[in-house]
Amino acid sequence: EDMDVLPMLGKMSEDEGAVPSNFVREIVDDWGGRMHTSHTEWDDEKEGVWLRREVPVRDKPNAPVSQVSTFFPQGGPTPTSMDVLFPKSFKAGLKFVRFRLDNAQIHLRAVEGPGGVRVSEESASLLIIGLGITMGYEQTIHYRAFEPCEGSDNPAT
Repeated sequence: EDMDVLPMLGKMSEDEGAVPSNFVREIVDDWGGRMHTSHTEWDDEKEGVWLRREVPVRDKPNAPVSQVSTFFPQGGPTPTSMDVLFPKSFKAGLKFVRFRLDNAQIHLRAVEGPGGVRVSEESASLLIIGLGITMGYEQTIHYRAFEPCEGSDNPAT
């Protein structure tokens, strides 16, 4: 497979080995302010709990808010989906180098199988507009096989 494509739930170390991390959480924490609101609701049709969070994209008053929705089947401890929808359009960057992000979103899907819940698909997309240039980014990764991380006793990692 293409080693230039980095998964959202891991990082590649210098020796190209997978290093466990949660890239989506890092994105939300890096962009987000110190405050967020959360609420939960039971979904009769899907038979599970939705955890919904509103996270500001900056640590400033009246900052645009991203929506993070995570689904926990039967209200259990392990989610099977997470969707991060950023504001339709918002500005980012440094003081003198500003750009606009449009339609930014991240989606993760997992399946339950032997050894627990495992990520089956992840996708991300956005438009970056700045300095007179518009660039689009879109990536989807489908996982077909899983191996435990080196030194891990948990087969679901």
